[in-house]
Amino acid sequence: MKRFNCLCCGECCSGDIDIFINHYDLYKMAKHLQMTGTKELFDKKFVELKEGQNNVFLPKIHFKTYPYKFCPFLINDPDENNILKSYCSIHPQTKPLVCKLAPISREYDTETGRTQYFYTRLADSCLGNHDCDDIDVQEVISPFLKEIKYEEIFFQTLDWIIKSRITDYSDELYYFPVSCGYDDIILNNSLFRQQILIT
Repeated sequence: MKRFNCLCCGECCSGDIDIFINHYDLYKMAKHLQMTGTKELFDKKFVELKEGQNNVFLPKIHFKTYPYKFCPFLINDPDENNILKSYCSIHPQTKPLVCKLAPISREYDTETGRTQYFYTRLADSCLGNHDCDDIDVQEVISPFLKEIKYEEIFFQTLDWIIKSRITDYSDELYYFPVSCGYDDIILNNSLFRQQILIT
């Protein structure tokens, strides 16, 4: 594996890319922005639904388009040397799991329950690609094990939705209040309940 040294260039937060997020990311972001529920994230165009693999609709960050395409949470500020740097306004705790792990990517197999991790080269112009040291993947993921487990439950729920041929699920799955803890939210959601009982 590689250790990535982020130089705050903003390349991975802009351009023609899709940043798909998970159910727990919706919860974190809505709480951080002091919203009453996740529907506000969609209404205020921070997040949108996009059809992904297996015709399942997934939440993704809705990029701004002017003056170029970029994440709505990206801010550009000069550092102490007056060099323009790109920062995440919801870093570190609230940013989506995919962003926390970058440039480590993961593939989760719902059939086997196994995850494969691999290094994904970011934009060619990103200088952080050239400043890497060898590192154990466990060191990279260990701070995020709880979030990874939440994401696995989310993936298992999506898999169950596909296999059950449920078509009208978006509102129940993606619009929920954030006034209580996340564990209570998924325990009280009928789409999640079956997966939680299995795991």
